[in-house]
Amino acid sequence: SCNCSDGCANDKQCECAQLSARKRFWYDVTGCINSEIFKEDRPLVYECNIKCKCWSNCHQRVVQHGITAGLQLYKTKDKGWAVRTQALIPKGTFVCEYVGEILTDSDADRREDDCYLFDLDVKGQQCTLFCLDAKFYGNITRFINHSCDPNILPVRVFTDHQVKSCPRIAFFAARDINPYEEICSNYGEKFWTVKKSEFRCVCNTSKCKYGEYKKKLVEACRRGKRLSTVVKMERTYEDAIKALNTLQSNTSALKEICRSGQIRQSDRFEKTKEFAARAKVPIEELDKLAAIHVSGTKGKGSVCAFSDSILHEHGFKTGFYSSPHLVEVRERIRINGNLISKQEFARYFWECWDNLKQGIGDEMPPYFVFLTLMSFYIFLQEKVDVAIVEVGIGGAFDTTNILRRPWACGVTSLGHDHVAVLGGTTESIAWNKAGIFKVINSW
Repeated sequence: SCNCSDGCANDKQCECAQLSARKRFWYDVTGCINSEIFKEDRPLVYECNIKCKCWSNCHQRVVQHGITAGLQLYKTKDKGWAVRTQALIPKGTFVCEYVGEILTDSDADRREDDCYLFDLDVKGQQCTLFCLDAKFYGNITRFINHSCDPNILPVRVFTDHQVKSCPRIAFFAARDINPYEEICSNYGEKFWTVKKSEFRCVCNTSKCKYGEYKKKLVEACRRGKRLSTVVKMERTYEDAIKALNTLQSNTSALKEICRSGQIRQSDRFEKTKEFAARAKVPIEELDKLAAIHVSGTKGKGSVCAFSDSILHEHGFKTGFYSSPHLVEVRERIRINGNLISKQEFARYFWECWDNLKQGIGDEMPPYFVFLTLMSFYIFLQEKVDVAIVEVGIGGAFDTTNILRRPWACGVTSLGHDHVAVLGGTTESIAWNKAGIFKVINSW
């Protein structure tokens, strides 16, 4: 326990911090863990506790407050039950804790079903070894599936004792985890050494070590095929969603915009044009797209939906791009009022993805930018008569504003939204929304 009286502001003076890996604080003021800890081998973190003299809201108390992320249990087609998040989980956030019966290693060896065991061993520990078994007693974490490229990583945390043989196993986000993305951890080499004859990995990531992807890769290498050929074999809709979720999230992008200001926004807008060229969505081709571009605070989604329905009823082939989605990302891109199929989404997704990857450098656009460019790519490929495009945020510097020659523009009612990005006055917000106005083409 520590004797800090200042909310634990100095890790050199906090006794709890001195017990942790590298003798430092690992949580920031928001409760997120520093990603450097994932480079450690079985790192230990000692949180402040009820015996400490620091404040009860000390930022070094995280895991003890329990799960706060909105997790959801759902059924998959090929992996049984799984866990996903219902909202964005920023990188470093505490996601969940592995809970189960505490068993000695000898007791665990006598269990017939050892699929839910988690070793509690601590590096350098010379004492009785324990593990957790979630078979009969656990929480939602027992349903988390394996991935060779996990989005959560374990940290051994102590909250109310210092017995090294019995840490709490806390999982933290290794990167931003987007809404409705599956939560996955790496079961580890030891698990697969024992279970490889009973199970196969179905994570289908490029880093897969234990599943069909690995087998196909080895076989392809024997036949002299290129890696790109193997990768394309695994490119399903589910793989597309996983790849999409690796891009910078909208929340992170907005935070960056807020920090950088309007000048930086214009730079980002120019960068979007570069991404468009790499994605084979040339601005010159977009000039030929008959687009209806709609901005505003309230009602822009409804205006777009009405326009799409009316034009389709009058015989036009329509493309409709909107955001955000409610359940799945395909809701954002529609042809003739209908969601594109999963097969079509996957095909167009990987075409855009490959186009961007083949460009100069490996930098990829943020989540919203990618989907916007993908929607334009689809509209051009599908040769729609009219594209109805809803602005994401604002207008002047929104990704959708690479449309230089829309056939019509509309701005619905204004309100004070996204003031950190658009400004805090009605004038500045109106200026941003009106930024979509261009020279109108004649019919």
